[in-house]
Amino acid sequence: MLSQKITNQALSGTLYLWATAYVLSPVFGWQLGSASMVAAFGALPVVVKVSLKAIMALPFTYHSFNGVRHLIWDLGLRLSNPAAI
Repeated sequence: MLSQKITNQALSGTLYLWATAYVLSPVFGWQLGSASMVAAFGALPVVVKVSLKAIMALPFTYHSFNGVRHLIWDLGLRLSNPAAI
């Protein structure tokens, strides 16, 4: 349960930080448009690209699978003490 809350906070916090930076980028003169982000990401070494993708994908995947598990439990399927443990 705690790990799902942590991944939720990490994912939503990242989204809010990115959205705030994107909205404020014209004020500060930052280039956060699609073309500049693609160019910046394309210039990174392959190891860094794979690492960044994994860092972004793993919490999302973990949180999504836990959400599916809770939906199954809400339906009452596979809900017993041994299965929950």
